Amino acid sequence: MAGQDPTRVRAQRSLQEGGRRRWLIPGGIFAAICIALFIGMLQLQILVPTIGLVLTASLFVAMVVVSLTVGRGPTRNRASAWLMGAMAVSALVCAALVMAGEWLAMV
Repeated sequence: MAGQDPTRVRAQRSLQEGGRRRWLIPGGIFAAICIALFIGMLQLQILVPTIGLVLTASLFVAMVVVSLTVGRGPTRNRASAWLMGAMAVSALVCAALVMAGEWLAMV
């Protein structure tokens, strides 16, 4: 194995190099969209959108903390990618729970 295989997922350029803003800007935009949607969902339910708001804000704050404290680029980028993925999954689950709750209320 002379070099690193460029087709591996972990060999992506966005995970290996780049500054702190590479993940913070898209993460901030995604968090803002999710927070706006959860605020709109507060008219339908209280508990699940509140959990979604707290999770989204906490995961974005964790992204900021990682970007400020982790010095090594690939480790920082990998952690930011995981946090953004966790933000997406938690937002999807919370939105699906609100939708399921509203659908069951109609039946």
